[in-house]
Amino acid sequence: TLALFLAQIGNPAPETVGRNSTSANHRPSFSEVVNLFQSNAKPVNIYKTLMLATTIQQGAGLVNAFQALTATTIISPSELALNDTVRRQQIYKIEVSNVGNKSALYTIGHRGAATATPKQPGDDQLLLIPKYTANYAVSHV
Repeated sequence: TLALFLAQIGNPAPETVGRNSTSANHRPSFSEVVNLFQSNAKPVNIYKTLMLATTIQQGAGLVNAFQALTATTIISPSELALNDTVRRQQIYKIEVSNVGNKSALYTIGHRGAATATPKQPGDDQLLLIPKYTANYAVSHV
């Protein structure tokens, strides 16, 4: 997938690596490519349920190579740590950039992923299959 992406943008001069994304001769940095693939991934559900799989299981979701190659929107950062117990933030800033040649209308929302419980309360033995619940992080967009 990375090879397809790099083939799509051609081979600009090495000095253009990491420059402004709106430049025609722009070779993105590795973190920009990861950001692009993450923000264009398709989330997946837990097998035979309507709950999104946990982030630990799916990461950003299934890579959609075509969508990443033809993307006209850059979202940064492509991931937010909403339940980071060490560094809790109250407000997150997201930058949405339209790099296409047409105006765009964006709708922002939130869909929570499942919480996986690996063991029964009061028991140290791990379950063979974790229990999934819809205990989502609360966010206001």
